[in-house]
Amino acid sequence: MTDKQKRAIQFIEQMLEIKYEGNTDKEAYDFIGKNLGFAKKCAYFESQMRIPVFSAEMGNDKEPSLDLKRDTSRELLIRDIQHGKSGLDCMVSFAKNICCENLSEVEE
Repeated sequence: MTDKQKRAIQFIEQMLEIKYEGNTDKEAYDFIGKNLGFAKKCAYFESQMRIPVFSAEMGNDKEPSLDLKRDTSRELLIRDIQHGKSGLDCMVSFAKNICCENLSEVEE
């Protein structure tokens, strides 16, 4: 396996949170071919996630933080990407899920 393939596999594992378990050059080639596009798409979406959050609470000057790397929302985003949903559908679904996830934490 080449260094370039190793780096590609590490990138895919990180972005899609899956584990490469192959041993041969052919298995590495197939794994990269099947998943690299999805991993690149996921990386692009994560790079575009800039969601401003504003709040107005009496006596509280601190802005709440919005966690864009929440587990469930990110898992659903990865699933949508892997199932071939359009970029717009993926982002709309992610925005809705992350909002609900963060709101549920505030209510707890």
